[in-house]
Amino acid sequence: MKVLSVVLDRRFGKHASAVAKSSDYHAQAVRHIRHLLTPKLAQTLACSLILMRIDGALTSTIRKLQQLQNNAEDRAPSANAISR
Repeated sequence: MKVLSVVLDRRFGKHASAVAKSSDYHAQAVRHIRHLLTPKLAQTLACSLILMRIDGALTSTIRKLQQLQNNAEDRAPSANAISR
């Protein structure tokens, strides 16, 4: 799949599935202790745990994309070399 000129391969789908599985696990854990928490605290805890995993996945993906971009810039001829 190509999104914003970036090709997302099967590994991205597996990574997204792993993040979803981890998030579901933590949501289940919050359900087990929900009766000990206020509704607001339970909601905050669940959102924090899930968003932390999503953020980590996005950060990891962005880091990989930035590395690809840096590698491409290193291999591309400089503007001075092109104008000669």
